[in-house]
This record gives sequence, structure tokens and C-alpha cells, in this order.
Amino acid sequence: MTKSFKQAVFAIAIPAALQSLVQNSFTVIDQMMIGQLGMAAIAGSGFAGRYIGIFINVISAMATGLGIFAAQYAGRNDHKQSAILCRKMVIWTIIGMVIIGLLSCMFPIMHLYTEEAFLEAMLYLRIAIWFLPFGTCTMLYSVMLRCYGHPNEPFYASAVGIGANTLLNALFIFGFGWGLIGAALATVISNILNAATVLYFCRKYLPWLQEKGELETHAKTLFQVIAPLVLNEFLWSLGENVYAMVYGHTSLAASAAMTMTTPIIGLYMGMLMGFSQAAGILVGRDLGKGNKQEAVIHSKDLMKLSFLGSLLLFGLLVLIAPFYVKIYQVDDQVQTICIQLLIAFGVMSLVKVQNMVVGGGILRAGGRTTIVLIIDMIGTWGGGVPLALLGHYLFGDQIVWIYLLLSQEEVIRYILCLILFKQGKWISSLN
Repeated sequence: MTKSFKQAVFAIAIPAALQSLVQNSFTVIDQMMIGQLGMAAIAGSGFAGRYIGIFINVISAMATGLGIFAAQYAGRNDHKQSAILCRKMVIWTIIGMVIIGLLSCMFPIMHLYTEEAFLEAMLYLRIAIWFLPFGTCTMLYSVMLRCYGHPNEPFYASAVGIGANTLLNALFIFGFGWGLIGAALATVISNILNAATVLYFCRKYLPWLQEKGELETHAKTLFQVIAPLVLNEFLWSLGENVYAMVYGHTSLAASAAMTMTTPIIGLYMGMLMGFSQAAGILVGRDLGKGNKQEAVIHSKDLMKLSFLGSLLLFGLLVLIAPFYVKIYQVDDQVQTICIQLLIAFGVMSLVKVQNMVVGGGILRAGGRTTIVLIIDMIGTWGGGVPLALLGHYLFGDQIVWIYLLLSQEEVIRYILCLILFKQGKWISSLN
């Protein structure tokens, strides 16, 4: 592993990780402040967040697809095609998110998740879901900035958003006494500011994004790469929501404890998300230049670095978990369950992070999104969902054991990803 490669990795990974950390801080701040409103508010906002997470992951998939093509366009110094594709994808995604927002406000979807915290969940959902169109702009244009040599700017934009979110949360929740409504409004407004700042940086550093013309990449190629990504994230997120429904039918205490883990898990994975971003961009550049041997070498180096990173963070998580739970106004039982869940997550994260880098970055960099979709669906729907239902049957409301059992999906996924990686069929250049 050369010094120059490490520098290239961290030049992408650190700003991407910081941006992800700041984005996840929206959830942290919301949950910390909502945590003062009681278990029902914590659980309700958590279930709404899980549902919204389906569509956040769809947007993320669109951004990943854009990044795959943009990285290879960057390798060929083709700005115009990047600009055309970016504009089209932003428009398509925003239209989709507006439709989703309207449908979500019309139907009482939260009944599937919880009865005890249904009112709180719907109250939060009907406002917070409207940040999705603005999140689309943030995620897709951030990919363009990173692919074309401006990895720090998305982080600066996120810092603007998190600052606004903190101030607005304090004002709306406690100053005006708006509770969950205030938290949801703060999330929407701060995401608007985040998106506006990203767009400012794009106009400043990537003025060629205004270029127009015909997209040369065949629609079939776009569909073959992007459609599996979107389907993958949608079905994976749907599986995650099945897990949430299982959790929601244990007990309110267990549901609240699981919701309390969401912010810290988001921060944890956010700190390591940069390795996946680096894998997609650096390996994609290698493949775009035809350097297939370097792509393999760099992939292995990224796997090693990400494993060391996850090991270090696991140790840190064990140390801070007992202090983290004290933030919330909940009883000792809920705090104990939350600590146990965090430690269980930390153990499984050693495998989860490898899946994020190998499946989410390396294999997709070669455009093999269909096979990654199949692997993820085998893990989620062939492993995780049946194991979640079995866990609920075997363990009742013992949510920690349910979580550990269903998390074996990560092991299944990792084995399949390694087999595909060693076969080398993912090594290809997109035309």
C-alpha cells in the first residue's frame, strides 16, 4: 500500500465521512431533544424515521449510480456527459420524492409499525418527509463535487445544515414548545439550507454543470446499472422496515431502546462510509483508465483499512455506550437494553463495514450492480427477514437476541461478496 494511495483514500474518505457524520447528526440532535419528550415520542419518531429511511436509501442509490458513471467520465475528462446525466437524475428523483411525500401523507402507514406510538409517528412523518426533495439535491450534487476534486465542500454545506438544525430544534421544541412538530420542521428547514449551500458550491466550482446536450451513454446501460441499485436499496430498506415492524411488536420499552441506538449507529457507520465512497471513486477511476490490476490491488488495500477502522470504532463504542444512554429521559430498563443493542451492533459491524466497502463500493465500481442486488436480496429476504420472524417467535420481546439472530444476514452477504470478488468478474469498464 503506497503512501500516495493512502493519501488519495483519505482525501476522499475523510471529507465524505465528515459529511456523513454531519448528516447523521441531524438524527442525533433530533433524537437527543425528542428524547426529553418520553418513550412514545422516541419510538414514534423512530418508526417514522425508519419509513423515511426507505426513500433516503433510494436517493442514495441514485447518487451511487451517478457516482459510478461520473467517476468514469472523470477518468476520461468528459465533463459534459456528467453534467447532462446529473441534471436528468436530479429531476427524476425529485419528482419521485414529491409523489412519495403526497402518498405518505394520505395513508396511515404507521399502523403497520406501532399502535402504542401511532399518533406520534404520523405527526412526525407528515412534516419530516418533505425534506426528501432537498436531500436529493444535496446527495446527488455532493457526488459531483467529490468526483471532480472538491470533497470538502459537501462537508462545509452539511455543517451549515447541522448548525441550523441545532438552533431550530432548540427554538421550536423547547422555545415554542412544539415538540415533535418542531423537530420535524427543523429537519426540513435545515435540509433546505444544506441543499442551497451545496448548489452554491456547484455553481462556483463546477460551472460546466450547466452544459446541455444529448446523453451519449445508452439508456439501456444506465438502466442496467442504476435500476438494480435503486431496487437493491428499496428492497433492502423494506427488509429493514420489516425488522422495525417486528421490533414494534415487542414492547414500547424495547422499541424506544432500538430507536435510541439509531443516532449512534448512524454516526458509527458514517465515520466509515468514506471508505465505501473512496472505493467507488478510486476503483472506478482505475477501471475507467483501464488499470485493472491496480483496481484489484487498491480494492484489497481498502478492505484492510476499513477493517482496522471498524475495529477501532468498536472499542470506542463499548466505552461510550454507558454514557450515551444517560442523555435520554428513560428508565434504567430502557437504558440497559440500549447498551446491549449497541454492543451487539458493534460486533456485527466488523462484517457490516466490509459489506459496505466490497459490495457497496468495489463491486459496484465495475458496474456489477445486478449481482450485488441479488446478493443483498439473498441476505435480507433469504436470511434477515425469516430470521427476524423466527427470532420474534423464539425470543418474544427479547429484542437483543432477535437483533443478533437477524444480523447473521451480514455474514451470508459477506461470504457471497468475497466469492464474487475473488472470481474477478466485476472488473470491467463502462462504455
